[in-house]
Amino acid sequence: MKQKKEINKTIRLDDRRNQELSKWLKANTAELKNKINQLPDIDAAKLVRLHNLIIAGDFQANFERLADKLLALETEVEGQP
Repeated sequence: MKQKKEINKTIRLDDRRNQELSKWLKANTAELKNKINQLPDIDAAKLVRLHNLIIAGDFQANFERLADKLLALETEVEGQP
């Protein structure tokens, strides 16, 4: 019986979270669509080449370049409101 009560409590919490998420999505749909439309196009051929390199074990990460890009992104994000 106790387990059933816990399950019902979890379901109610999930329902409440889903309702909150639904409200948030409705309020922010236009902004989300705008941000999605601003994303760059994906170069499918480049993605396949990278995937194949990773699968073959031939991908060599340039960690210095990666760190520089992460720092630049962090700086950009911190500068936004």
